[in-house]
Formats: sequence, structure tokens, C-alpha cells
Amino acid sequence: MPRPINSRFQDYHIYLRPLPGFNSWGYPTFSLMLALSGISHVGFKVLHSGHNNYTLLHSFFKAVTQNTTPQDMAEL
Repeated sequence: MPRPINSRFQDYHIYLRPLPGFNSWGYPTFSLMLALSGISHVGFKVLHSGHNNYTLLHSFFKAVTQNTTPQDMAEL
């Protein structure tokens, strides 16, 4: 993950930032989703006002699809 990512869907706001290690503290469901997707060098912050897991999943997919590789960043 070469750059920070911000994603939002309804009441869920997700902030992902690149880190040398994996900081999984704070939201166990989201940290498990990140680990299962293979994203391991990241820190995150999840802000929400409701507990709807469908909006969490949708905002997760929006954030993950914004991720690029360092090669893609070099082409820009």
C-alpha cells in the first residue's frame, strides 16, 4: 500500500495508512477482513455511528479497490 486511502459509505468512514507492520488494534471485524484479504502492512481507523455490517463490507470493498501497487504509482 503506497499511499493512504480514505473511503466512505453511508455512516462508515475508513482511513487506511501504510505502515511497516500491521496495526490491528481497534476494530476486530475490520482487522480480520484486512488480514484475510492479504493486506498486512497497514494501520486503519474506522468511524461509524451504526452497527450495520453491510455498510462496513461495502466501505471495505470501496477502500480495497482504491489500492494501487508501487509500480502503478511510478507510472503516474
